[in-house]
Amino acid sequence: MPRSALMIAAWILAACAVLVTGVSPSFADDRSDCKSPGDASKRIAACSRAIKAGKLKGSELAAIFEARGRAYIADAKRDLAIADFNEGIRVGPSADLLANRGEIQLEDKAYDRAVADFDAAIRLEPKSKRLYFLRGKAYAAQSNFERAIPDFDEAIRIDGGLSSVGTNAAREKGVAQAALLFQQMSSTAPACMDVNADVQQRIEGCKRILAAGKIKLDVLLTALGERIDTDNENERLGDLISNITVLLGLNPDDLEMLLRR
Repeated sequence: MPRSALMIAAWILAACAVLVTGVSPSFADDRSDCKSPGDASKRIAACSRAIKAGKLKGSELAAIFEARGRAYIADAKRDLAIADFNEGIRVGPSADLLANRGEIQLEDKAYDRAVADFDAAIRLEPKSKRLYFLRGKAYAAQSNFERAIPDFDEAIRIDGGLSSVGTNAAREKGVAQAALLFQQMSSTAPACMDVNADVQQRIEGCKRILAAGKIKLDVLLTALGERIDTDNENERLGDLISNITVLLGLNPDDLEMLLRR
């Protein structure tokens, strides 16, 4: 067969492939590159071309918006990421899109909006350990520990000790339990727990509730210890010093606290 005839045959076969699949090879490459790991700017460009082609609808289009949104996050363009997650949710809601948007809301301290996104995501994917863990963190950030703790429990149950999600949930649950105790004690024993009060008055207040049998020493020390860790993590120096001083006033032999002070 003459070379020109071979070229014509190859062209016809390529054209037929496009008609059968409905996509061109370059469009298929863009969809693949959009979702691939690698350079964020290249992923953004590939996703943008795939969106501009106008060939995708519904969940397929939403997946491209999600991928570009994640690439924008990697490229430190959070506002553009939020816009893509919003558009993806509009054209094809998914648990991943809602979770991604919820995580940004959580980081931005928009806790009510984060909880709303995680609620909606859990309705779509009720067996996701990640979603319960994230909602638990949002509740804990609102100091709503009574709701945070069951979410951490559910994340731990679903995980079954198989991944870091369960480990992280167990750690956050411990912090939430101590914070809840501190919160409850702040209302029942304000003289003991008020970080704005005179330290010596706090120590005497704690000793009074211990003497009255309202709480055991180990429970009180645990609550103070967890609050000290939280103060340290959040660089609340004044609260940190006050809580360490109270703990040492109740338990002078705590070498770790002496060294930290």
